[in-house]
Formats: sequence, C-alpha cells, structure tokens
Amino acid sequence: MAGEARANLEDAYYLIHDYQEKKFQFVLHREDIIDKYEDKLGSYLIQLTGKELTPQQNKTVTKYLHAIGDLERIGDHAMNIAECAKEIEEKGIVFSHEADRELSTLFPPSRRSPTTPSPPSPPGTWPWPTGWSLWRRSSMPCATR
Repeated sequence: MAGEARANLEDAYYLIHDYQEKKFQFVLHREDIIDKYEDKLGSYLIQLTGKELTPQQNKTVTKYLHAIGDLERIGDHAMNIAECAKEIEEKGIVFSHEADRELSTLFPPSRRSPTTPSPPSPPGTWPWPTGWSLWRRSSMPCATR
C-alpha cells in the first residue's frame, strides 16, 4: 500500500509537466487500488480489536490503523495533484521559472523519466525524495477544493 501511494504521488507530480490522459487514468486506477487496500486492511484490523489483545497488541493495531489512514490520505492528495495537472493542461497554464524550480524540490527531474510510470517499491521501503519535508509544508490552491 505504501509503495502504491508513493508511486501515485510521484506519477501525479510528473503529470504537472507532462500531462497525458492515459497516465491520468493510471493514477486514477491506482487510487482505486489504494482505497481497496485501506478498506480491506482497516476491516481486518477492526476485527482484531474485537479479540482479546494485550495492551501492546492494541497499541500496535491502533498504529496500523493510523498508518493505513495516512497512506490513503496520501493517495487522495496524489489524486488531487493529478486533477490539478489535468486542469493545468486544459487551461494551458504555464509556470514561471521560479515556480518550476520550487516544484523540482519535490521530485528532482533526474530521478526518473516522467514518461515512465513508477513501479511499486519493494516491500519495506519508503524512498521519499529529499524534498518531502517541503511537500508537507507546501500547498496547491487547486488541491483544496
């Protein structure tokens, strides 16, 4: 689930400068997958809370519930970015050099080709780019609809 959320965030970002409807549909499809993960994992974890668990096990289940909620929210944000990219394409919006430079702090252009969808990360990895802390502090006006 984490790999899918990361890949969707990255692919949505690259749609900003290289929008293609097929890739938008790929992000949309992956968002559906993330939502299904959240539903299935959340349901399973809720079932676990009905069992006799130790305090430590309850604490762990709660952390997992929060984590999958956070990952699902990242997927939602990725979808918002993809929708903004679609709007940017439809309206012919062009960013200034300064705006392009600021956006490149999220995912540097050298990481991978923007025309290749991100493969899911290997299990247990979370390769956020160095600009991730900037992402958390930034906002896109069209993502707040």
